[in-house]
Amino acid sequence: DLSDITTLPDLQPHQFKIVTNSEYDILQLFILTNDRNITENLNNHLHLLDGIGNPIPDESECSLMISSEILFKSVLPESFIDNPNAKEIHWELKGEDPNEINKAWSAEFYNAPFLGFVDLSSLNRSGGGSAVTVHFSYTPEGGNPVTFDLDGMKINPNAKGTLKMLLPNKIETFNFIETRNYSQKMPFSSPNTWTETSNSKTDVSLDLSTYLPTSIEGKGIDQQINIKLKNDDIDISARTSGGGACGSDDLQAKINKELKEQLPEQIREHVNVSFKGVSVFALENLLFSSGSYITLKESLVPGDLLILGSFSKDE
Repeated sequence: DLSDITTLPDLQPHQFKIVTNSEYDILQLFILTNDRNITENLNNHLHLLDGIGNPIPDESECSLMISSEILFKSVLPESFIDNPNAKEIHWELKGEDPNEINKAWSAEFYNAPFLGFVDLSSLNRSGGGSAVTVHFSYTPEGGNPVTFDLDGMKINPNAKGTLKMLLPNKIETFNFIETRNYSQKMPFSSPNTWTETSNSKTDVSLDLSTYLPTSIEGKGIDQQINIKLKNDDIDISARTSGGGACGSDDLQAKINKELKEQLPEQIREHVNVSFKGVSVFALENLLFSSGSYITLKESLVPGDLLILGSFSKDE
């Protein structure tokens, strides 16, 4: 009994059923995890397998399919919570039920803050006349770092087999302060100086999309399924509305530049996670004899999580 190896209840075997597939000369093992009942669930999952052809490609000896419900409801949320790459804040997401048996689950972030340093000094300028000069300077309200909320960002399965993460048209309000330092020339004395401030704001519309490729790393029973995202794989654009006296065109260019420079690294830090629970489930729960395990070769997410591999045995 190896059901206690993984800490995820949704990956702990509860009931089993073996089905033979004479068309492709394969053996199919259906595993119900947690407290799911095989009588209530098996027919639905058998129906979903209709028409997919041979579930084991010629170059593989075995395949493991984990339902999209378990992936998006349990595996992904737990992977983000346990992410050792996240330095201070762990992003949190939850599974989204499509409420239709023949549609895949997805996930949505509900706690995904991005902390960015927004330097507006390039917008500073001077003006005025011969008698009074004024220097305009701009800083984020509350100083740096500035928090942008990425809640609502989604992760969906994709027909190509790669997870897709997107945040379409997310509206955030960016508040900043305009400081005006005046200097008035005075005859026979030092200049008369004073300072005025005013609050300004602009709405930032953020669009973000990227694919989250999965990869197999490690050897033998130390193999793991990971998401490996590179900074240059992320498509980001930001638009502003308004912007006060500093000029919205300059402000938009500045915010867009700061987000494009800083956001990819933080996204990579948070989403490069390991499906540790799945790796343990595949390598240690599905043993056919002592010392046997599955050598993972490829993982895809066209809907459910599909893992392809071959059988190996410790030497």
